[in-house]
Amino acid sequence: MPIFQRDAKYIIPLFIALILISYFYIDIPLLYAVHEKNQVLRAVASFLSFFTNPFRALFILPVLFIILKIYKKKESFTFLLLTLSLGLGTFISFILKWFFGRARPELLLKEHIFGFLFFETINLESSFPSGHAITAGAIMGILGCKYPRYAYLFLLLALLFSFSRIILEQHYFSDILAGIFVGIYSATFIYSQKGKLCKIH
Repeated sequence: MPIFQRDAKYIIPLFIALILISYFYIDIPLLYAVHEKNQVLRAVASFLSFFTNPFRALFILPVLFIILKIYKKKESFTFLLLTLSLGLGTFISFILKWFFGRARPELLLKEHIFGFLFFETINLESSFPSGHAITAGAIMGILGCKYPRYAYLFLLLALLFSFSRIILEQHYFSDILAGIFVGIYSATFIYSQKGKLCKIH
């Protein structure tokens, strides 16, 4: 059983509680705390954010899978799991972003709009959950399932990479928590199917 599935009875309530606490008490103060910070910090955040772009990852991971598969490398199966995990997480993110229609930080800073507008499709109203955080959660989730001894270290790495989205003022803290949650459990579901996937790999 994947470790995040085994520990779900603790992880799921914890994430839900943290998302709610963040929405009501942390999101806005944290945004203003990082607003227009020095360019070096923003440059580091941009560097970290580059690696968690979901569309970039959805291009790179399948290409690496195909290359490794052609050369019959055993690591190709891991890249198959990563690709499927991210694909599932990204699909879920499209649905959640449309449903919640959350205003991005830019709208709070410029127009004082905060919260959920629901059933919206424009980019400025698609903050929840963070797609970059889903990417980080999906990748680190697969690695955590594969190497359970280091699962929670991978979870912290997902949080580190995702925090860059707050510094860049693209997301709130609750957005990245939700994104990591979706990513981790997309990964957990895919990893739980690895027996079936092995047969068609």
